[in-house]
Amino acid sequence: MSNSIEAFDRGDNFDYGLWNDAETRLVGGAGLHPRLGLGRLEIGYWVGAGWLRRGFASSAARALTRTAFELPEIEEVHIRCDEANIASARVPRTLGFQLMRIVDDEVSAPAEVGRSMDWVLSVSDQQREN
Repeated sequence: MSNSIEAFDRGDNFDYGLWNDAETRLVGGAGLHPRLGLGRLEIGYWVGAGWLRRGFASSAARALTRTAFELPEIEEVHIRCDEANIASARVPRTLGFQLMRIVDDEVSAPAEVGRSMDWVLSVSDQQREN
């Protein structure tokens, strides 16, 4: 059994594959991560280079946001991305998240600058949107 499946079964982490419309090719991944403490979940996503700007990350983040807020104890959903990743930052901005802060972070990819934007949507903000 893979680590992702084991973590999912334990409720530690919830990873999903993103597939093309024909469901023949894995084009990315997304997940809900309970690493921020009680009442908060973080959404993470990635999309393969050949599949960028086709709505995969936005669709996944929208679905995961809705799913997170269906859980009674969740007060906030967060999305973090490097300050240099303009395309990734467009996702939370489009979904109504607000930029809460920018924090120094590790550089984990060549194009990163090591400053992470922390975007947040509260349950009350989400309810106003709907």
